[in-house]
Amino acid sequence: PNIEAAVLRAGDTVLATALTAREGRLPERLLAPIFEGQRRPRGHLLPQTLSAHAGLFDAPGLGFTRIVRLAVHPAARGHGLGRRMVHALAEQAATAGHDLFGASFGATPGLLRFWRRCGLLPVQLGSHRNAASGAHAAVVLGPLSAAGSQLFDSARQRLLQRMTVMLNGPLRQTEPAVIAELLRGTPAGEPPLDADERRELIAFVDASRGFEAVLPALHRLTRIALPRALDDDALSPEQAAALITCILQQRDWNQVVHLLDLPGKPALLSTLRTAVSVLREHGPDAR
Repeated sequence: PNIEAAVLRAGDTVLATALTAREGRLPERLLAPIFEGQRRPRGHLLPQTLSAHAGLFDAPGLGFTRIVRLAVHPAARGHGLGRRMVHALAEQAATAGHDLFGASFGATPGLLRFWRRCGLLPVQLGSHRNAASGAHAAVVLGPLSAAGSQLFDSARQRLLQRMTVMLNGPLRQTEPAVIAELLRGTPAGEPPLDADERRELIAFVDASRGFEAVLPALHRLTRIALPRALDDDALSPEQAAALITCILQQRDWNQVVHLLDLPGKPALLSTLRTAVSVLREHGPDAR
């Protein structure tokens, strides 16, 4: 009963179709059981995921519209009809008094870019790969009300904090291109580098200080500057992948060399030094 169908038509020709689900607005007595993983009410994927997995206790109490499926006719793709339909459905959800509008899907760089163009930003990435798709489940959201904006801002703020921990654990083998799309534009929420950290980074870029000795400062710089650098396309895909795999995921050197198709560790270190130089010069918080 919470599912609705919508179509986008030109005359009698159906160009696109979507299924949406109304979720959330659950009673207060369920907030703690959902947060603790004891209750999983059917038909409430977004608020349950945000509470039980992203740590947003109040999420199930808000009203959500979730896009369950979205399809554009093959002959009509590439003309912005999917985005047009998403925007129309978001307007309907806002008119209906819902707080948030979103979707959940197997994360790929292309899908994350599509939803970003639709105005929906990542707020959560599952720690395990889906058995069917082989991808981690991502959640994207857009706020529709003041209460929705508050939860959305909190989720965006927490994403980078959570990801930088998870990337050296359950998400260590996640594709760097997926991580890069997730981190674009996320707020850093921490103080800028101090003078000693800046000296360490200069020494690393000049090859007078080794990677392991500077890793804490590299990690701080990456957390602070990488999201903005990605948002501004200041890094090449190879440079972004090197920062993510070597600093945030701390993968084995040989694995990264193979992943990036580089001739060896010296080439990887050169790529890292160039990328760190870009981050140092990118944005006032990184200087």
